[in-house]
Amino acid sequence: MRDGEELKKFQELLKDQEEAYYKGEETIPDELYDFKLRKLKALGVDISSLPVGQVHSEKSNLKHPHLFPMLSLDNAFNEAELNKFFDNHLKELGSSNSLEYFIEPKVDGVSISLHYQGGQLVEALSRGDGKKGESLIYHIREIKSIPKSIDYSREIVVRGEIFITSSDFKEIQASTPENQRQFISSRNYVAGALRLKETQLISEKKLSFCGYQVLFPDNHSLEKQSDVIELLRTLKIPTHQEELTLISSNISEIWEFIREFGEKREKLELPNDGLVIKLNQTSYYSRIGSTSKFPKWAIAYKYPSLIKETTLEKIEVTVGRSGRITYLGKLTPVFINGSWINYVSLHNYENIKKLGLREGIKVQVYKSGEVIPQILGRVSEDTSEGKEFQLIEQCPCCSSQLVFKEGNKLQYCLNPNCEQKEICKLCHFCSKAGLNIEGLSEMTITKLFKEGILRNILDIYSLWQHKERIFQLESLNIKDKSFNNLMTAIEKSKQVSPNQLLAGLGLEHLGPEVVKLLLNKFRAIDKIFEAPESETKEILGIGPKVASSLKEWISREENLSMLSELKKLGFQFELSDSISTQHLKNKDHYLYGKTVLITGSFSISRDQLKEKLAEKYNLTFKSSFSSEINYLLAGESPGSKLQLAISKSVPVIYSSEVESLL
Repeated sequence: MRDGEELKKFQELLKDQEEAYYKGEETIPDELYDFKLRKLKALGVDISSLPVGQVHSEKSNLKHPHLFPMLSLDNAFNEAELNKFFDNHLKELGSSNSLEYFIEPKVDGVSISLHYQGGQLVEALSRGDGKKGESLIYHIREIKSIPKSIDYSREIVVRGEIFITSSDFKEIQASTPENQRQFISSRNYVAGALRLKETQLISEKKLSFCGYQVLFPDNHSLEKQSDVIELLRTLKIPTHQEELTLISSNISEIWEFIREFGEKREKLELPNDGLVIKLNQTSYYSRIGSTSKFPKWAIAYKYPSLIKETTLEKIEVTVGRSGRITYLGKLTPVFINGSWINYVSLHNYENIKKLGLREGIKVQVYKSGEVIPQILGRVSEDTSEGKEFQLIEQCPCCSSQLVFKEGNKLQYCLNPNCEQKEICKLCHFCSKAGLNIEGLSEMTITKLFKEGILRNILDIYSLWQHKERIFQLESLNIKDKSFNNLMTAIEKSKQVSPNQLLAGLGLEHLGPEVVKLLLNKFRAIDKIFEAPESETKEILGIGPKVASSLKEWISREENLSMLSELKKLGFQFELSDSISTQHLKNKDHYLYGKTVLITGSFSISRDQLKEKLAEKYNLTFKSSFSSEINYLLAGESPGSKLQLAISKSVPVIYSSEVESLL
């Protein structure tokens, strides 16, 4: 990068990529783009003059909650895993039932949720984080295959995929000038098209739609998935071609269809990454339920081509804020399902031994839930291949002796002065999961830590004293405007709720839900630490690990001192009276003061649901059935708790009424 001409070329590459990204025509993978940018920073190049972030400065589309979460599907990669899926249904639903399945292609595109009211298309939401999606209604109205109006007066939500046919995508690839990089996948092309600023250009992008789900099928007298597909066809909403689907209760016939589809799937116009196998009877969906991530009534069968082979080049070790040791696998980059994979979590040493992993061997990699890369196992059965990885006994950062905890599976560095632990604590405190202090990124925090300017949480609130020193750090490129913005963000962080503050401190086993339970009980942060361990353990949902973590954390003098200083800085330690008494205005409501249980999914997360209803109606939430339960709140895809409630004559409040309670 010392060569001015080389730097100029890279500037042009960044500019082209920024513009291409905004137009949805990415020329290089995001990971490679980010890597090049980080490399420039690491070499000390002033990136303020580079065209980074100059193009896509428009505000993102508005986000709205999904009526029900858009969950991913669990995967089956072989016959044994799919047969286990079938066996679980027999156990759950009874072997006497004739279980019929609907099999359809898994479209490789971008998920969308279409909302029709009075026959008119009124909203279109992207998947987003599964709970909230971006409104793409103006983009979607430009896709010719999606009807803007349908002959159906009732409100209906249709979910499906936006995609581009294989031949159209090949044509676009072929027409791309030789001096430009090709689109890395058809899905990237579609995602980019849906980011276009000029929505009228979308009609030229040759996008198509395939519907596969109708929310609340009971509301539309749809008893089967096959009925759903038939309704979509009647409404002239594009859906699966009949010859690419199968309805069958014969497992052998299903396997034959899987094999036949596998032989022709890559020749189809419909881009696909496998098949979806789901129970055809929609009434079973509520009986069998879902996990927090996947429905249990459907699964994606992935063909071997979606499991890629690559080399496990090296096994690396990292230290988290609690001192927990995590093993990472550095891979020869491999492209899977739309993105490049460079690293994969190996979790702990026991998992490395279980999978027989050694440095330098070929491994099979896939994406769990289509997002998280995982290693399935080694390719060769020759266990002597590669370099054996020895158990790490000393912290890679401070060289302290590591100890095993939690059933001898997890290793920890217990050194309170381990620098990497402190950096991770600071990063967590400033992150969105903590106090969300904009301007204090991991890179900035690490640099300030190494310079001795930022060594602990309290130092954040005296950064203003180091203005001149910070300005001298050229690699950070912080000047007057950015420094003033940072100071504003730091000052704003003092206004966070007690929940955010306690969660931001990053105590082990204290996630947002546990923090809420503790504050609901003790009403103030300092009261939590003053409470006897026995009293803490009595709280439903709080186990001995939480009580032990609280005791261990507050036993350190530096933490006790930090709490005192944070209070002096003006942080709110107590829940306000307005929150604690808000529910009194609803004291005559039938739900007031009742004990309830939750099952299924709602339009907001369970944590948000509990928080809102507890504040409004002074509810107590339990995690399992007991004689105390007054009501069951049942959302989409409820589990076995629904049947139990019915058998015990416990009143059930269904999702539509729950929504009205909010």
